[in-house]
Amino acid sequence: MALENLIARLEQWDRWPPAWEPAVGEILAGVVLDYSEGESPYGKCHVVVVDVQARRLNGKTIEHPKRFAVWLSKAVLLKEFQRVRPGIGQVIAIKYVSEPNTGCAYHQYKVLADNGAPKQMQPLGGEEPERKPQRPPAAPARRPFVSPARGPIQGELGVSHSDVVPASSLRR
Repeated sequence: MALENLIARLEQWDRWPPAWEPAVGEILAGVVLDYSEGESPYGKCHVVVVDVQARRLNGKTIEHPKRFAVWLSKAVLLKEFQRVRPGIGQVIAIKYVSEPNTGCAYHQYKVLADNGAPKQMQPLGGEEPERKPQRPPAAPARRPFVSPARGPIQGELGVSHSDVVPASSLRR
């Protein structure tokens, strides 16, 4: 079966399809046909050949060739493909979110793939640590206030024994 798939892919291959040069907000959706390498002015680069099913900009369908070569020459786009890892034959959608001069410091892309069940999610190291429920701390023991002028105050109202005047001394 794998041999037949390879032969079918080669029979469909005649030359490189045109490069996808998206406008900001453009979405390209289709099936991954092949991964390859190409030579760019900066050296070797990964290239994904996509059998285009849809191409949209601002909610409107735009004309497109049957296939596009998506050059993963932008680091952000390459990282999105590394994160999603769509396989040959899988449906993908790529959105060109923004370019550097539109309020962002770099090109932004988003890649989604219809690759079935979610991948196993292992911690990557940047997660907030799990916290176990803790008892609230015990209230601190009450200490009497010590006035620098009068010494310790004993009562709740801040009255010390030296401030209490006997009732008999109040009569005249």
